[in-house]
Amino acid sequence: MAALERGVRSRKRAALTSIIIPAHNEEQVIGRCLDAILADAEPDEFEIVVVTNGCTDRTDEIARSRGVTVVDSAVASKPAALNLGDATAISFPRMYVDADVEVSAEA
Repeated sequence: MAALERGVRSRKRAALTSIIIPAHNEEQVIGRCLDAILADAEPDEFEIVVVTNGCTDRTDEIARSRGVTVVDSAVASKPAALNLGDATAISFPRMYVDADVEVSAEA
């Protein structure tokens, strides 16, 4: 299913909510996290920004395969990742979710 059909915002129109996910070497869990959020999402409901920070695994590749925005920070720092996610996201309100958490869109 295309990313826009699964609730990820288009660049033309702002999503209702931004979800920022800092991720450091989370290849084992990032796919489940994103799949849970996107499973019940309406089109353009969420702007999802995954901030990889100092990753040495496939976290970036897995997140991109879900059609979400991915930005990279070379520094392995959760506070820096959250700040970069805030600087990248354009929608409000904002939710902050760890990569190892599974939350549905209905939550």
